[in-house]
Amino acid sequence: MFVKVYIALFTIYLAFLGIYWGSWYQRSTRLVNLHMLIVNEDTQVGSVPPLVGDALWNTTLIPNVAPLAGWRYMSSTEISASAAEHKNTVQQEISRLVHHQKYWAAIWIKPNASYDIYTAMQTLNGSFSAANSLIECVYETGRDLLGMNSYVIPSLLLLEKVFVDSVSSTIYPQLLSLVSQDAKSQLFSNSTLATNVIMTKPSFLYLDNRPVIASAAIGPGELGLIYTLVLSFHQYNFGLRITEAIRPKLKAKHFMYYRVLASQSAFFFIALVYGLMTLAYQVPLDRAFGNSGFLVYWAIIYLNLSALGAINECVSQLIMAYDRTLAGYWMVFHVVISISVTFSPIPLCPAFYRYGYAMPLRCTYELLKVVLFDTYKGNMWKYFVINVSWIILFNAIMPFSLKLACKIAIVQQKKAAEQAKKLAEEKQRRLDAKKHE
Repeated sequence: MFVKVYIALFTIYLAFLGIYWGSWYQRSTRLVNLHMLIVNEDTQVGSVPPLVGDALWNTTLIPNVAPLAGWRYMSSTEISASAAEHKNTVQQEISRLVHHQKYWAAIWIKPNASYDIYTAMQTLNGSFSAANSLIECVYETGRDLLGMNSYVIPSLLLLEKVFVDSVSSTIYPQLLSLVSQDAKSQLFSNSTLATNVIMTKPSFLYLDNRPVIASAAIGPGELGLIYTLVLSFHQYNFGLRITEAIRPKLKAKHFMYYRVLASQSAFFFIALVYGLMTLAYQVPLDRAFGNSGFLVYWAIIYLNLSALGAINECVSQLIMAYDRTLAGYWMVFHVVISISVTFSPIPLCPAFYRYGYAMPLRCTYELLKVVLFDTYKGNMWKYFVINVSWIILFNAIMPFSLKLACKIAIVQQKKAAEQAKKLAEEKQRRLDAKKHE
């Protein structure tokens, strides 16, 4: 019996943890699912070809760079048309595409980048520097802190390194061949000019449009969500004695009203405390909605607790009726299936984890990023609908789960009574046997 219990325990927990570990399986092979945009406005001017733009795009085709992201190309004509449609400048349009989460990042090769380098060589412009002036890289850390720091930015840095390393052998020699002999002689005879114009490479200027300003925001925005999941379970668990005391005094319909009212009231005030604690630690909640940010934050946490609580209550009713020792397993399982898809970029996970798009904790995480980091608001309605749907669905299921729990409890009580009767009969037999001896 002892061995069986521990084998079962090991098997169950290994299966649960396998779900979490599986979300990390071979992520590097799915980096192509993270789409990144390259906008090339480097066009030919006179006899100067667009070497910078062509070289950067060709770099993304190199075998060790191509799998780092799903590289997408947009020409000067395409980005200009898109910008005109939305009444933006090209720079604003690139920022809009990233902010609206069409791409994880965008690299903008500015107009006439190659010609600007050529002009600096030809005119001996020592004040010109290709570093951080010709290519911009736009991204938003607030969209996914883990995803950006672990996957997106490292991919961009490697692309930049390979590109910059190739400049000396591809771009500059061709541009120098177009420069007059007199300018070339003066350029090489002046070490300061040579350093500024030739030795300085066109490195990227990185622009984080939604930085994670307050590190304290990581607490309520990430780990704090796990606590809400645990609290939503223990809200039912802590009130179990009160529930059992009240149940015999109320009709079934009235008892259901009581359960919904009691749980929603608890979630309402727990969410308020959660929000006040967030303010107490000076986490800014006004980046996206101004002074209304706290109310939006409170509503998001309340809906999260309500959705998770409804799920936990329906399942807990069945567990408590069947075998209370299973409550711990359910808690671990619920945490694992939630966090496996909440704090991971789902495009990098195996296809199985697409279920995460419908999980209440994941939706809450996306909503909180809007409040905390002012990320794209266009998908908020979808996340609210998903969480409200969970609340409605499981509150509708609750009467049926309660009836089923009652039936299970009756069956379990009968089994316990039969077991007790058998034990009593066995004990009596032993006593009778001793008397006869």
